[in-house]
Amino acid sequence: MFDSTNPAIITGSTTFNNLTMNTTADGAKTITFPTGSSNAQIINGTWTLIGTFDKTLTLVSATPSTAWYFQIASPFTSGPYLNVTDSWSTNTTKITPG
Repeated sequence: MFDSTNPAIITGSTTFNNLTMNTTADGAKTITFPTGSSNAQIINGTWTLIGTFDKTLTLVSATPSTAWYFQIASPFTSGPYLNVTDSWSTNTTKITPG
């Protein structure tokens, strides 16, 4: 789902285990998430976000200016070259580009 430079669209609430989104090998990538708390993305284990120079990882809402939700129990790694808009955590975790 996250390989290649093709945009990825996630629908509904999804549970991921040890999720990695990395543009190093495949190039720039946009991942679109559904809006609303009932469509929260649940990440069990780790969540690693890595973008690189000229290969930005972009995480956006399916509806601009409307929040997409995520929930993660443990800390996660966020690196440089991330473009994140309209995200909302169900706990205190934040996506902070490095």
